[in-house]
Amino acid sequence: MRTSNKNSAQFAHKLLNFQANNLHGINEGKFYVVYSYSWYPLFLYEYSTQTWYENSTKYSVSTSKQKTQVRPTYSTTELTYKQIKEML
Repeated sequence: MRTSNKNSAQFAHKLLNFQANNLHGINEGKFYVVYSYSWYPLFLYEYSTQTWYENSTKYSVSTSKQKTQVRPTYSTTELTYKQIKEML
């Protein structure tokens, strides 16, 4: 579903696939992942444990803004970029 960055959190909250401006969420089997610029994971939801993970590694001002816009309303566990990539 096409949406704006500002409205993307409602899709992420419900684990729905979406495409926004340089931001998208997609089901990848065991995980639901929210990516910035099609490659940088901001948030990761693990279906089996029902846990949200948040990338704690800072990348750029624009990804930090996107992270704020798409943040799910659930509490998250912080992991580094490397830890998230290892999970995926």
